[in-house]
Amino acid sequence: MQQRPPGAHDRQTLDSLYPQARKLQFELKMQMSYLDSGRTGGRTDSELQAEARRNLSLLEQLLWQLDSLVQTSAKPAERDTWSKKLQQLRNETQALGSTLEQHIYSVNRRAVEARERETLMSRRNGAFDSGNGAMYAAQESESLQRSSQMVSDLTSLSHSILGDLGEQRNRMKNVRTKLLDIANRLGLSSSLLRVIERRDTVDFWIVIGGMIFTLVFLYVCYAYATQSQSI
Repeated sequence: MQQRPPGAHDRQTLDSLYPQARKLQFELKMQMSYLDSGRTGGRTDSELQAEARRNLSLLEQLLWQLDSLVQTSAKPAERDTWSKKLQQLRNETQALGSTLEQHIYSVNRRAVEARERETLMSRRNGAFDSGNGAMYAAQESESLQRSSQMVSDLTSLSHSILGDLGEQRNRMKNVRTKLLDIANRLGLSSSLLRVIERRDTVDFWIVIGGMIFTLVFLYVCYAYATQSQSI
């Protein structure tokens, strides 16, 4: 039975593990390229990050195994060559790991900043709504005060007008009484007395019409003020 040369099994292990490490490193580079460009191939950024982290972890394990095999089992003539290969692979892997961590940090920072902006905008909108509410309340209060003052002024005016009409009616009654007394004393004809009475009746209806007009005017003003307030 032919014996295997010393180190044949170890060389076969090194020869089989190293290509696996290079393949994992290539996949990791492609994943980092997808993450940087945003072309995730239908996967989310988080899913691609998780895959890249798994490949990075497997690659670091393979590097540890390869380094152990080189130090313990490789032939002295091949040890230096393998050490250089592994050192280059290790440097590239560390650079990819740093790039991956920077990408994850940037993504998390953007997410935090987006949440902070959203919170800030919500607070500003809330403050803006509160400010508008206070402004609208102040405008409504001012409008109510103006309407109340308008109604009060109209009421005072109507009382003044009605008072003047009442005084005018009383004066007219006094004048009529005096005229009738004078006519009786002077012996004026009954036709003249009837003219005076008709004049008194006309004046009475003039006073009544003035009162009705005043009431209608007040109602129109009140309705207008109420409608303006509701708007």
